[in-house]
Parts: sequence; structure tokens; C-alpha cells
Amino acid sequence: MEDLNLTPGSILADYASGPERLEAAVDGLTESELDLAPPSGGWTIRQTVHHITDGDEIWKTGIMAALGSPTGIFGLEWYWEKPQDEWVESWLYACRPIEPSLALFRANRAHLVELVRRVPDAWRRSIRIKWPRQPEGRITVGDILAMQAGHARGHIEEIRLICEVHGLQPAQSLPSRTERIVFGHANIIASDWRQLSRFYQEVFGCVPVPPQRDQSGPWLEAGTGVARAHLVGEHLRLPGVGINGPTLEIYSYSDMLEKPPAAANRLGLGHLAFQVPEVAGFLERVVAHGGRAIGSVAAVNVPGKGTVTFVYAADPEDNILELQSWSEPAA
Repeated sequence: MEDLNLTPGSILADYASGPERLEAAVDGLTESELDLAPPSGGWTIRQTVHHITDGDEIWKTGIMAALGSPTGIFGLEWYWEKPQDEWVESWLYACRPIEPSLALFRANRAHLVELVRRVPDAWRRSIRIKWPRQPEGRITVGDILAMQAGHARGHIEEIRLICEVHGLQPAQSLPSRTERIVFGHANIIASDWRQLSRFYQEVFGCVPVPPQRDQSGPWLEAGTGVARAHLVGEHLRLPGVGINGPTLEIYSYSDMLEKPPAAANRLGLGHLAFQVPEVAGFLERVVAHGGRAIGSVAAVNVPGKGTVTFVYAADPEDNILELQSWSEPAA
């Protein structure tokens, strides 16, 4: 039911360790090796380093604004109006040395970690933000830190995989194969994938990740074990995980099997959990968008972690959801 790893302390530690992990990933690489890219195409190691640093620099402004001016608006329209590949070209990622970016990345994160640890209730402070193609909302300092920690972690893994595929070994040894495992996505098979996708977008703020899928063929039949398999659907970016975090995959097959009614204690994978600002309010939102309540709102103190308020609900296709909200442990 609970996720004991997603605490402010663990997220801040992950965020703080980013510079060390990035430096270890590129340590010992030559200038020509920094210009290697995945065989299938994409950014080079050099370009990825600059992207990580500039992403942190941009979102640092949002954190500073939230800590000092919660009534203001943090806007990134100037950045979002262009594809990221165009910024890669505009900011000359391909030809710039990485040392200044590594230094800036380390300085920015050290600065913000110190600030967040000292400002009272920094984690919950928030700023108004206008997302692309969405109504104005709010984002907390904790949300930004979690997003940027995941953003750097995902790109550092890409750098390590580029090294691996090209037979390179940075001076500091790569982590074990187990440590390089990354959770990719969760999947829901829906009777109407478009309707269910809209539910997760409207209730939880998930964002479609193109392209939409329309897939069939022997490869799909072999991989899924489903004869004459044909599926359509899309991936959704989950809230709070950043642009390279795990996604929610919602598909419909042309031929689907019925499922038994949802039950919290049924064997197998149980539910998707969303950490939300206020549990009762989000339960009302779930119901208003075609879902239903399974339990009633409850709370329990977890020693050393704080108090969790939670409830089980179901989406419009009766997949179980947990809505939860944590409060800090008493000092």
C-alpha cells in the first residue's frame, strides 16, 4: 500500500547525488568518446551532459520562486514553444566542453540542497505554473526536486548505456547489472483506451507521450503470446517523475478477455498509487470522472515517516487506485 522510498529525505539524497553520478559516468572519456551516440540515433554523451545541466538551471528558478514568491507565476512558455532538439542546436551542445556544465550542475544542486534544508517547510512551498495545453496549476518544491532527480538519473543511465554499447568503461567502474535496471512502465488493458486515457489526464494530470500505437504482426504475437494480436493505445507521462520517468501504458486489443470484479485482496498486481495533495478532494474528482470509491478515507501513523492518509478507489474500468497523502513526522 505505501511506498516507503518516496520520502522527502530519500528524494533530496537522490537529487544531491546527481553530480557525483554524472561525473562518474563520464570520468575518463576522451573528447571523441564524448561525441558518441546510441547506434539508433539520438543525443551524444556531450549533448546529454549539457541538457542535464541546463534543465536543472531552468527549474532552479522555479524552486527559488516557490521559496520566495508563492503568489507569482513561473512560466516556461519561451522554452516549451520549441522542440528540445532545437535548443540543442541553439545552445551549441555539440561543440562545447562539458567541464563548465559539470561545475554548474554541482554548484546548483549544492546550493539548492542547502537552501531547502534551511528554509522552513520548503518541501511544501509552491508556485503557480502554466503547463502547455493545460489550465494553470501549482507545483511544489518537492515536486520539482523529484522531477529533476529523475530527469538526471534517466539521462545518466543513457550515458552509461552508450558507453556499454560502444565497449567503453569510464575510469570509475560501471554499476552492477542489477543497479542499471530501470522500471519502464505499467500497463492497463482497457475496453476503450481513449476514454480511460482521458480519465487519467483529467484527474491526475498525466500527459500523452507520442506516438500513439497501432501495432500488429508476428513479432507482437510472439512477444505477447496472443494469437492474431492487434493493439492500439498510448503512453502517458505520470505526474512527478519527469520527462524520462516511467509511463502508464493504456492499450486496447482487438480481442480481449473479461476480468473478474476488482478486489483489493485479489492475488496478483493490485493497484496504482498516486500521491495527491488532498485525498478526499481527489476521491471526489475520481468519482466525478466516472470512477468509484472502494473504501473510505483513513489515516495511520508510520513511525519515523509520518502520517499517511489514503483510500482505495477504482477508475472507470474498475482498475484499483490508491490515493495517498503524507505528512511529515513530528519533530
